[in-house]
Amino acid sequence: MTRLNELEEVALGRKAELALSQSQMVGTEFFTAELKRLADGEA
Repeated sequence: MTRLNELEEVALGRKAELALSQSQMVGTEFFTAELKRLADGEA
């Protein structure tokens, strides 16, 4: 695994952790809408 791949994995892991922590604060409906928005590339 290259260093770039390692950094990408770390970044994705941190995004996932942040999304999870935010989901517990804002509720499922908003969190799901945000995930869909991100998946559609509207970041």
